Amino acid sequence: MIVAILLQAASLPALPADAWVRVSASVGSHRATIIDFITDPVDTRDGEHTLRLITRTGDGSSISSWATSRTCRGVREAVEALGSIPFPAVPSPRDGTEIIVDGVTYSVLFSARYGTQDSGLLELRSNVGTPLAAWVNKMIATTKPCWSGYRTLNKPMR
Repeated sequence: MIVAILLQAASLPALPADAWVRVSASVGSHRATIIDFITDPVDTRDGEHTLRLITRTGDGSSISSWATSRTCRGVREAVEALGSIPFPAVPSPRDGTEIIVDGVTYSVLFSARYGTQDSGLLELRSNVGTPLAAWVNKMIATTKPCWSGYRTLNKPMR
């Protein structure tokens, strides 16, 4: 039993040290659109949020862009949308499974908990035509006008 739990924990990807949520749409292992919700002490104190966009291209390179809720409403909408992540149903062993191989994997990785209990890492993953795919695509579209090539510190405006 303990071995099964350890194997399951080892199979989950880790969140970057500075992120509390990761949303992604990936094509294979080289092309991806990744949105990280960044842990920023200034954000925590004043309720603002910072996001990082990582765009991985087909040649294996990546480009980072930044967005903040101070300058774009879409960032705040993205944070609010975290409360409506569509969870999948738990299937019965008798339920049929449809295999879709289109190459796009949609995922949301976050630390989850009940109330104030200790949290655990949770990943939701799906393919096209699912509520999670629609949710991820909407997240990408909502934040699209927000991205800048440089990080703006989320310092309080005076």
